[in-house]
Amino acid sequence: MKILHVIDSVFKAGGGTSEVVPRLCEALVAAGQSVRLVTGGGEAPSNAALKACEKGVDIRFCPTKRIPYFSFLRATEQFKNELHAGAAWADIVHVHGLWQDPSWVAIKRTRHEGKPYLMQPHGFLEPERLKISKWKKRIVGSLIERPNLNHAACVIATAESEKLGIEQYGVKAPIEIVPIGIDAVAIDAARQDRQLLEKWGLNPSKKTLLYFSRLTPIKGLDLLAQAWARLGQFHRDWQLFIAGPDDRGYATEIQDLYGRTVTDGSVAFSGPIYGAEKSILLKSVDAFVLPTRSENFGIAVQEALAAGLPVVCTKGAPWKVIADEGAGEWVEISADAICNGLRNVLSADDLTRRKMGEAGKRIVMRDFGWAGIAKKLVAVYQKALQ
Repeated sequence: MKILHVIDSVFKAGGGTSEVVPRLCEALVAAGQSVRLVTGGGEAPSNAALKACEKGVDIRFCPTKRIPYFSFLRATEQFKNELHAGAAWADIVHVHGLWQDPSWVAIKRTRHEGKPYLMQPHGFLEPERLKISKWKKRIVGSLIERPNLNHAACVIATAESEKLGIEQYGVKAPIEIVPIGIDAVAIDAARQDRQLLEKWGLNPSKKTLLYFSRLTPIKGLDLLAQAWARLGQFHRDWQLFIAGPDDRGYATEIQDLYGRTVTDGSVAFSGPIYGAEKSILLKSVDAFVLPTRSENFGIAVQEALAAGLPVVCTKGAPWKVIADEGAGEWVEISADAICNGLRNVLSADDLTRRKMGEAGKRIVMRDFGWAGIAKKLVAVYQKALQ
């Protein structure tokens, strides 16, 4: 089967999809499929994109453009030509993300070719996400995105909660749930190096709670600030490390907030951390927190579980299994609930936290191997082609 994947970019600092989409393409190649990925981001591609090229994925990197006030118009002529050629070559087209014109170009050409296409929103239909640039999205959604979704052979959701959000948006096309995979063994095999923590201003003799995701309002870092301010006086042997790429200057705002709210020097910040250093970091801290208001999946949670960390995650992300299987705390979206969840994990003894971490590793090994994800997705493609 010849499969074209389309995403607007796989920039190194582009977030979870810049890692996930190339890794998915690589898994499909390993499953015997012929895969082409047309994307922007060739100037600084993600590690996963570079590795996927080495593993046989035909990635066509294209330049993108930036037009003030029209940031959704990104497809250059070269980008459009590659999308047209890819649609002519492929048996089926898999489009990732919304609100960007590379996907619109790909879908229009695929329909012209008379071939089926799938759409995967990657959380862009979550209610909190729809509030961002609300009026633009209402107009573009009515004119472009909703018709494209309804004409799709299938829409891919990563969890039941995302499927519900897609249905609430009014999508009538069939919806299949295909979770995101992870290389759990590679993460768990990384070495521990607590001295590395000094690089980011952390004390290696203290226990470390890690937040590792984009620094953006939807992630709930303001709620975490309130929770941590209440906990700090009771857990002076712990420190909080907040690491991730900045989103439109929010890093400065959130650092100012923590500077006013947490005055004991127990919080350190960093920009994005990649590759082997990221894996070592995950193995060198003691617990993980994601206080998000809305998340279609939560790749960072998955990575933390793979590293054997106890996790505190809000119900803004679809990780009920954490509570069900004793891998941590799944709490309401509030400072009080986050505080209580963290208190339970931070107050636990080392053996109890280790058991939580082992439960997390069992979850990812059982449910999120890439080979199984690829097999499930191939079945979805075959059904769409019938």
